[in-house]
Order: sequence, then C-alpha cells, then structure tokens
Amino acid sequence: FCTCADIELGMTNISLEQRKIFVGASEVSDLFGVGFKSRWQLWLEKSGRIEPEDLSQNENVQAGLHMEPAIASWASEKWGMKLRKVKRYIAHPKIKRFGCSLDYESQEGALVPAEIKWSQSRDMFQTDGDTITDAPLNYLLQLQTQMACTGAKEAWLIVLLQGRLYRMKVARHEGTIQKIEAEVKAFWQSVDDKKEPKPDFSVDGAMIASLMQVNKERVVDFTKHNHLPVLCEEYTAAVEAEKAAVARKEAAMAEIRTICGDAGKALVVGFTISTSRVKETAVNYIRKAYVVTKVTANKEKKP
Repeated sequence: FCTCADIELGMTNISLEQRKIFVGASEVSDLFGVGFKSRWQLWLEKSGRIEPEDLSQNENVQAGLHMEPAIASWASEKWGMKLRKVKRYIAHPKIKRFGCSLDYESQEGALVPAEIKWSQSRDMFQTDGDTITDAPLNYLLQLQTQMACTGAKEAWLIVLLQGRLYRMKVARHEGTIQKIEAEVKAFWQSVDDKKEPKPDFSVDGAMIASLMQVNKERVVDFTKHNHLPVLCEEYTAAVEAEKAAVARKEAAMAEIRTICGDAGKALVVGFTISTSRVKETAVNYIRKAYVVTKVTANKEKKP
C-alpha cells in the first residue's frame, strides 16, 4: 500500500460527524488490509468506540486542498479534459451506510469520476509516458467504489507524481465491485451485531496502547498461561536482535563516513552516498501521554 508520502487531496463532502455513519471510498481499502487503518480500527471508529482522527489541520492535507484545483486545471489543459468539481456526497443506491465523495467529474457524455492524488513516491506506480499502467491497490479499490456508487463504467486517476502529471483510465470491474459490496455489508453487520474483529498485532500496536487503562495496584497471576511466556521470549529475543542490528548499522555508518571524509556526495557501485549537516535549532514540543510496558527475564536463583 501507499506510504505516508501519498496525500489524499480532497476532504470528504460530508462532515466528520456524518462520516461516522458511512463507509467511504477511501476506507474500503481498510476492509481489504491495504489501507491506512486496520479493519479493527475502522470498526472501533464506526461503532463509536473511538473518535476518528480529524485531519483538517494536518499540513499535508491543507497543502493538498490548495493543490487539487491546480492539478485539475493542469490536467484539463494538458489533455483537454472537462473537469467539474463535485461538492455532493453520493450514497450507494442499494447498500445503506455506504457512499463516496468525488474530487471531480469528467464530462465525457456520461459523467466519469476523476480522483486526484499527489504522491512523493513512485514506488507503487508503473508508467508508460504520461500514462499510469499500474497503481496502488488502495487507489484502484477507491475508484471501483466510486463506480459502484455512481453507476459509472470507467473512472480517471490523475496523479501529480514527483512533479510530473500522469493519468490512468480505470474500467469498471463487476467482480471487484461485488466483493467490495459484500465486504461493506459484512462489516456493518459485524458493527450491528457488536462482533468486534481481532486486532492485527503487526499494525495495531499503537492503537492498543492508546486504549489501555493502567491500574498500578492490580497484580495478575499468569503463571499457568501457556502462550504468554512464548510471547515474552519472542519479544526479548527481538529486542536483543534489534540492539545487535543497531550496533552493526552504527558501526557501518561510522566506517562509511571515515572513508568518504568531507565529500557531500560519493558514487559507489550500486549506491549513492549523500552527506549534509543539519544546523542547530531549538525544538519545543508537548509529549503526549503514552503507555510503557517492560518485559524482563527473571534471574534464576542460585541453589
């Protein structure tokens, strides 16, 4: 899936409060494990257990709001596209609590959804000239969702990719749309039935920690728990491996710097080494509260 450098340019066409009762096009990828949230986190938000994050003050989002019309204008001029900004929210014609916000519509006889993106990384894109031949799966799922809600037969993906403009026409795929609709139905049914999905421990660690309440006076006895010692062994072994990896990394960097000396750039077979000095500056910030959990191996008692 896309990295955090990929910017969702347009904010949704409904309020943050209204978004709680809809699964939107940009959230469908969460149901398939390729989004920015896990299915569990999305479930917590839609069930009202936690508040969804308000990104309106995020600097990247704000930058995107200003860039979106410029990208649309550039695409209109470059390819002769007739793009019109969309301000309405489009609910799915048959499935409740399912809908989408379009960035733009391309007026080509029938109205065609046009999604505008800005990405600082091209790792997940394949291009041929100014045509995108393959795009991140979460973008493609978003476009299929827009077609499911609007009834459109095709949709445009327009991307400002490292300062260059590309586009991709995506055809409606009925099989994919049927899977999306089935997942959305199943998700809302689990919310209605209060059947909370299991967290994905590989990605949900920060969310689990943020929801924890700590009672320092409470002591529990898990000496008969079979799996917890295995997890503790796994964790402590990973900590030691991490320490060793950090030591190897720092030693390698020290030797690299010694060899390169004062060179700002060094060319090596298969690599480019760049060095710069960051000026001293004062940094002030408020550290948010967080949970600390320590795993310590018990020392064996000597006989």
